[in-house]
This record gives sequence, C-alpha cells and structure tokens, in this order.
Amino acid sequence: MLWKWKIGFLAAALLIIQPGVTYAADQSAQAGGVHLPVGNDRPLDIKLPGNDGVKRKQPALRGAEHFEIKWRVEMDQVSNLVADQDGDMYFVDINYVVHAIFENGQEKWTYKLDSTGLRGFPELYMGKDGVLYVLIEGVVKEQDSGLQTNKPGIVALSREGKQQWKLEIPNLVSIADVYFDADEYGNVTTLTDGGIIGISSAGQVQWTNKQIARSILTKYRDSIITENNILKIRRDNQGNSYVTTKDHHLYGIDRGGKLLWQKKLVNDYQDFYAAKSGMIILLSSAGARLVDGRDGTVQESNDWLDQQKIDDVGIPNDGEGGIYLNFDTNGILNVDKSGRVKWEYRTDYKNQLDLYDVSSDWQGNVYFSNTAGNLYSLDKYGNERFVLVRDSDLFTSSSIVIGHNGNMYCLTEDLGLISLGKKEIQVFLDNRGMSLSKLPIDAGDKVYVPLKAIFEQLGWKVEWDDETKAVVMRRDKQIVRLSTEAPSAEINGRPVTLADKPRVIEGTTYVAHDFISLATEGKVKVEWDAKTKNVQIKAKSNG
Repeated sequence: MLWKWKIGFLAAALLIIQPGVTYAADQSAQAGGVHLPVGNDRPLDIKLPGNDGVKRKQPALRGAEHFEIKWRVEMDQVSNLVADQDGDMYFVDINYVVHAIFENGQEKWTYKLDSTGLRGFPELYMGKDGVLYVLIEGVVKEQDSGLQTNKPGIVALSREGKQQWKLEIPNLVSIADVYFDADEYGNVTTLTDGGIIGISSAGQVQWTNKQIARSILTKYRDSIITENNILKIRRDNQGNSYVTTKDHHLYGIDRGGKLLWQKKLVNDYQDFYAAKSGMIILLSSAGARLVDGRDGTVQESNDWLDQQKIDDVGIPNDGEGGIYLNFDTNGILNVDKSGRVKWEYRTDYKNQLDLYDVSSDWQGNVYFSNTAGNLYSLDKYGNERFVLVRDSDLFTSSSIVIGHNGNMYCLTEDLGLISLGKKEIQVFLDNRGMSLSKLPIDAGDKVYVPLKAIFEQLGWKVEWDDETKAVVMRRDKQIVRLSTEAPSAEINGRPVTLADKPRVIEGTTYVAHDFISLATEGKVKVEWDAKTKNVQIKAKSNG
C-alpha cells in the first residue's frame, strides 16, 4: 500500500547522514554496540494474518529474559500511531475508524470518518495543543483506472473524540509530522500543492505562501502521488513557521505568511526543531547549531540548549546531554551537542535496511525500527536491551510510542498494537502508566506498592512524623496516619486495624495495594491482577 512507502521513505530521508562523514570521536567516547545473543530469540505466541497470501516469519523476542509482551490489540491493516501528553494513543484502521487506546490497552473511544471515496489511510498528528488532527490527502481521478477522488482536508478531534472543526483542502499533501505542525494555541502550518498555508485554531485558512514549495504529480503504480521539494515544516508559539527543503535550505515565514529569511544548511543536516521561544535547533554530525527564528542568525554558542530544552522540543536523547542520530542508514549515534561521539551502534540485519522512528524515554533508552519490521531498544550506553525480530522480506513499517512507565507501544500493519515492557509489576492510574522509581513487591495474593509515590500522584501531601514513627497524609480535610511499626492506622480520626503491616525497605514505606482504597474510604478503587502483574488504580469515575 502506498502509505507504507511514503512514511518509510520520508522518515529515512529526513534522518540519514551522508556516508563518508568524519565524526569528531575522541578517546573518551564509549564503544557501545553490545548485541544480545541471536540464538536466544524466543518465538512469540502471535497469530499472523493469513488471508492475503503473504508468507511471514513468526515474530520472536531477543532479550525475553527481562522483557515481555504486556498486551496486544489484535487488528490487521492499521496505520499511524501517535500519543498525547497523557500517554493515550491513537491510530486508524482499514475501515477508516480512529481508535483511542489507554496505556493499559483499554479502549478510550472510536470515531468513524466519512469514508466516501476514501483511498488509503488518513494520517494522524497530535498537536502541541492536545488536538488530534486527521489528515486526508486528495487522490486525482483517472478515467482509465476509475480512481475515486477523496474529500481531502483536515478533521480536528478533541481528546474525548469530539469534532472540533473540519476543513476541506482539495490539494492537501498529508504527511503527518513532516509537512504539518500545530503550535500550543492550535494554529497550523501545512503543505498543499498550491503552497504552504497557515490555518487558525478555528479551522480557517489565514495565509498562503507560494515562494518556497515546488511540486509535481507523479504516477506511482495505480495512484497519483505528489513529489515536492519540502523536507519538513515546523511552527513556534510566536506564530512563525520554518521550512527545510531538499536543496539544503532553511526558510523563516512570519505569522502572515511572508518570507522573512533563508539560510543554506550544512551538507550533513539531519533534522531540526523549533522551540516555543522561536529558537531553531539544527542537528547534524557536528551536533546542535542554534538559529534565531526572527532573522535566521546563526548563534556562535549552543550553551542555550540545556537538557530541559532538549526534552521540551522532543529531541531523542540519553538524559545526559547526548542526542541520538541516525547514520549510514543502519546505525545510531549518540553525540553531545558539540558533535563529540559518545558511542555508535550498528544493526546486524543482513540487508542493512533503513532505521527510522527514533524515540527515547525518561531513562535515556533509545527505540527505533527498520524497514524489515524489526524493533530495537538500546540503553544509554548503546547496548541492546531487546529486539523484536521480524526479518521481513517485505517493506514493513512500524510506529513507536514510549509510555510513561517505559513500555514501548508499537503499531505494525499486520500485528496490530503491541505493548512491550520489562518483566516487572506495573501500576496504572486511570488507565495510564505510572513512572515509579521504586518497584512494587509481589506478595502472591496481593502486592505492596510504594506509598509516597502513589499517594502524591493521587494529590495527597505525604510527610514522615519521626516522633510517632508514622506516615502522615493529608488531602483537603482528610488526614491519614499510618504506623510503620504496627498494622494500624487512623483514617480521619477513626482507628483502623490493618490486615497487612506496612514494610519499610531502604527508607521507602510500602503498603498492601488494598490500603489505597481503605485510606481513601473507597473513593479510589484498586485491583491487582496476578496474571498480568498489573495494579489498576481508578481515581476518576470516568477513568
């Protein structure tokens, strides 16, 4: 299908560094690149689709000693996984239904698109404003082949699955996250055959710039596709937009669509990001270069780009100033912002296929996939954590999202949506993964959870009373005192005898999972699933 080719090709084209580049490695750079033993691949109990006549290898997991499939939404012919800031995920199926899924695999909602004359998959983009944008590209009608014409345009959906606005754009070029960006106020910059356009948060076209984009129509198999000179479009919170082109130029456009400036890029330019303030971060083998979005002035120093700003703009990184880049199509580099190589890693796949969809988590682990359908995760030192092995002879595209609890959520066209994570107890609050520095303890029929981390995320203030050797928790007018030396507590002045005494391990107080419900007098529901090793906490009636 055409969407596979477009996404894979463009993602790879944006990320590949030119071969032959000399990197500024020094003696302090770490080797990295330790691979897991190939012979220990564990076949996964996943039923593959068999109704399309295509032979597929059974998926296997390398690193299964420490990682496992947590759950799977079994669905064939799906596309385009994105996530919002809460970790809720969204994708489209072959029937043109948008699915919203929580991090624990539970369905949030579905939205049926108008499929009249629709060909191929729409594309999804999650804006910084929390709005889900559904992009529907036009198809040129051909008399000989009988191709139908889409009703192309944009549908804006709220996180609750309600339509915010809908705009028909006959010549929209819908490559999500490449030719489309929305700022935190809901203003959009995107690409059409007629130029780059700006759209207001109410869904109205405000301006068109015809100076930069150049496009032609090309027949590809049974479809007409649009080829153009644009690499990427980004927008800041000041109303300015920025565009890179295939001839290695960067352009600045003001909030009215006027061309402000243009700059020539370095030959091995990889990617760029626009900060809220309007500062532009250019990535290449030389690290990060900064450009002032107001006039295109290149900054002499990159000291402005600290770890917080790297995280804010979404650059994949190791949490210690190292930035993840692709190189030579099948490798990952970890470089600091000055271009010094910390380590490099190469896949061992025989056909050396392109890597794309690079992501990282809060611990600095990096995740990516290749066009053979393999999924990889490395630690921040470049060592393999796990590999989901497909080794497909067909182009197999994937979309990756990293959850708050470090799970990798992966959508592939034939496997559906898979959650892959560590073999450990995981806690979900209102269906969303919790990031805990102290892991729960499995006690068989129940589980002990870290009290302070859980209750603080429930909105309680937690303090230690050294005189009484008790934990004191407060929220609004509620007060709970928990003894750490006896199975007893005082809940809003009422003495309670506990079935399980709290455990104190290395300074952390753990309580049985059912204490959460007891302390909140039933307002918070808690369930422990010993089979899936999940603790489900329900604090909201609509969670």
